[in-house]
Amino acid sequence: MLPEVEFRLTGDPARLSESVRRNAPPNAIFTGFLRYPEFLGELLSADVVAVFTTDPDIMNRAAFEAIGLGRPLVLSDLPKLRARFGQAALLCGNAPEEMAEAIRCAQRDHDDLAQRSTTLQRRLRAQHETAIARLASLLA
Repeated sequence: MLPEVEFRLTGDPARLSESVRRNAPPNAIFTGFLRYPEFLGELLSADVVAVFTTDPDIMNRAAFEAIGLGRPLVLSDLPKLRARFGQAALLCGNAPEEMAEAIRCAQRDHDDLAQRSTTLQRRLRAQHETAIARLASLLA
């Protein structure tokens, strides 16, 4: 699926089975675990940031980073991710066909999704500033 797309998979490839690593298509590049500046560089250079999980309680760090960088974002359609990122991200099921279609759509709608990420970034920063101000007033 999507042989024309280069997938750069960050994280420790040792956590994957040998079979997965050995049978990965040539367009799957395993970067290994990256230091934070290199990780951000990968996100900045990506046309689309896609983060998939089956964990219903996870808040993907990469999703927050993608929003912070104004990158188009594709995520697994899980309730907590939808609540936090649904205004900006394209959400999809975890079936390979659904993931591939969401990535195709994100490539097609790149500019709109980047703008939605930037809009959510502003909203999250404003929420953060409000929370910090409230905490400061409570501690005063």
